[in-house]
Amino acid sequence: MPNLPMPEPGTSVYKSDGLKIIQKLAQWGAPFSLRADQWEELLYSKDYPVNQPGKWRNLPAHESPLMLSADGKVAPKLSPFGAVDPWYEAGEYYTGSGSFDQLQRWYPDPPLVILLSNNEARRLKPKDGASIDKRYVDQYGTTHSPAFEREVMAEGYLERYRALLKGMKDGLQSEAWKEHSLMVGYNAVGPSHFGRWGGWPRYSFATEEQIDPWYHVWGGASASYYTNDWNASTDYQVFSPQVEAMNWVFMLEEVYREKPDFWFELSIWDGNWGNTKSKEKKTDKAGFYQRAGQQWSAERYAGFVQYGMWLTTPRVVREFKGHSVPRAEFAGEFEALVAAVDRVWENPILTAFWRKGALVPNRTRQHPYQVKIPSKWKNVDRWFMLNTSLDKPGKWSLKTEIPVFTQARVIGEKGHREWLLYAHAPVQSYQDVQVEIPEYDTVTVDVTPGGNFYLIREQDRSVTAVTGSF
Repeated sequence: MPNLPMPEPGTSVYKSDGLKIIQKLAQWGAPFSLRADQWEELLYSKDYPVNQPGKWRNLPAHESPLMLSADGKVAPKLSPFGAVDPWYEAGEYYTGSGSFDQLQRWYPDPPLVILLSNNEARRLKPKDGASIDKRYVDQYGTTHSPAFEREVMAEGYLERYRALLKGMKDGLQSEAWKEHSLMVGYNAVGPSHFGRWGGWPRYSFATEEQIDPWYHVWGGASASYYTNDWNASTDYQVFSPQVEAMNWVFMLEEVYREKPDFWFELSIWDGNWGNTKSKEKKTDKAGFYQRAGQQWSAERYAGFVQYGMWLTTPRVVREFKGHSVPRAEFAGEFEALVAAVDRVWENPILTAFWRKGALVPNRTRQHPYQVKIPSKWKNVDRWFMLNTSLDKPGKWSLKTEIPVFTQARVIGEKGHREWLLYAHAPVQSYQDVQVEIPEYDTVTVDVTPGGNFYLIREQDRSVTAVTGSF
C-alpha cells in the first residue's frame, strides 16, 4: 500500500510531485495511506491555524482543550478534561484545506484511504496522574485510585478524539472519501508490555474491566513491533517483540468481537539507524548484537518479521526507518520484509493457513509476563511459543535467551488436522530441533535465522518443509 505524506494543514497546494503519484494510483484503482504526525497537535501549536496562529493554544481557560495547572493557568499539553469543541474545529481545519481538496479531485473514488496518525501528541498520560490537572481535582478530588484516574481519563479522551475524527471526516469534500477513509492510530491497541513489570499499568489505560479503550474511537491500529534502541529489548531473549506481541492476541480477539472490521497492522523496526547515524547512536541494535558476538543480517530480520506477522496476521506490514537514512543502507532488510509478505500469497499452503489457520496455544507454560494481571485475564491464552528441546530449564527472566522461536497454526478436526509450524533461530542455525505440537506429538526440524515453515499432517504423520522459507 503506497504511503504518502498527508497534506500540510492550511495549505492550498499538495507537494509538487503529488499529482503524478495520485494519478497513477487512480489509474490502478489502488488503496493508499496518508501519514502525518499528530493531527491534534494543532491544538497546542503556535503556528496554526495559519490565518490565526495559536488560536486554540491561547483560548481562555474555560474554553481551552489544554491542561490546567494547579494555579489555573493553561499548560501546553492536551487534557481529557478540557473543552471539546476545539478538537472538532482542529479536525475540520486539517482536512478542509485546499491541498486536501486537490487530492480528492485528482482521485475522486479511492476504494480505501488510510489516514494514519503518529498518535504521539503531547497529552496528559496515566503515568502523569490525573490530579495534576485542576479540572480533574475540582470534579473528583485527590483520593481516588490510579485505576479510577485511568478510567476517567480514557472516557474523556474518547469523547475528544471522537470530536477530532468527526471533524476530519466533515472537513472532507468528497462523499467517496468520507465513506472510504479510515482513521488509524499508531499504537492504538492494548499494551504489549502487559504484565512485564509492576509499573506497567501506569503506562496504559488498563483497568479491571478494560485493557485499552482506543478501539472504541479509532478505525484501526498500527502496532509497534520494535526492538527499541532506548531499552534492553532484543530479538533473541524473553524481553523481545516476539514475546510481547503474544499479548495482542487475546486483546485483538476482544476487539474483533466488537469491531470485526478493525484494521490491525504491524509497524516494524529493527532498532537500527543506518551507518551514518549509528556512529552517534551507541544503542543501535546491530552494534549491540556485534558486541555480543552475533551478526545482524537481512536473513535474521526476515525471521523476526515473519514471527510477528504469523502471530497477529495483520492487514499491512509497515517498516519504520529514520527519514534521513538512505535506502541503500537497509535495502537488504526491506527486500526481506517484502519477500515475507509476498510469500504469504505466493505459496498456496501459506495462503490457506493465513486465511483459515487457528493459532495454537501452549498451555503447558505461562507467558513470562505475570505481574499484576487483572483477574479477568488471568486464564486467557497468552503463550503461543511451543516447547522445544533447546528451551532453557527453570523459570525464565527477561534476559533468558530463546534459541528457537516457534508457533503453529492448525486447520481441520482431530484425526485429520494439519499444522503449519513456523520456527526461527535468531542467532544461529540448529539441526534436529524437537518441537512439541500441543495435543499431538513431537516433530524434529531444522531451524535457521531466516525462519522455516513446515507442514505437519496428522493423518500420515508427515513433516514436510514448505517451499518459500527464507
